[in-house]
Amino acid sequence: ALVILLIIATAVLGENEQILTPSNSDQILDHLEGNNQNIYLLFFAASSPYEEVAHRNNKEIEDGLKSIITDNPEIYFARIEYGNPSFHKLAEVTQVNHAPSVFLMVHGQGVWIYEGTSELILERLKDFLPQFKQASSHKTAPYTLE
Repeated sequence: ALVILLIIATAVLGENEQILTPSNSDQILDHLEGNNQNIYLLFFAASSPYEEVAHRNNKEIEDGLKSIITDNPEIYFARIEYGNPSFHKLAEVTQVNHAPSVFLMVHGQGVWIYEGTSELILERLKDFLPQFKQASSHKTAPYTLE
């Protein structure tokens, strides 16, 4: 019984490792700068909790991201409240200036996806993901800058 409990605990803890819970820009930037062989997916949530459209868009995107994270355990994920002053530095460094938006990064290169409906944002993310996974496994750039 103890062995089964340890196996379950390990599985649960293993899943949670990919969910980052930073409290400020510096904590997430330490990850991005220190482990750039990892794939990072940051969700910048719209900061209008009283606005029904923003709330719905946030929820739709988050629901879609949950399945992406579950299907891709190599991705590290963090939800960032875009309007939170503790994350202004992160938004500046990543050049994210819209919410809701998704930022995907590997090897110091990233893309941010922000325009369109929640479905379109998730569809674009799924289009980029294979390149980023291949770049991570081969330690190459996900795309060529021209």
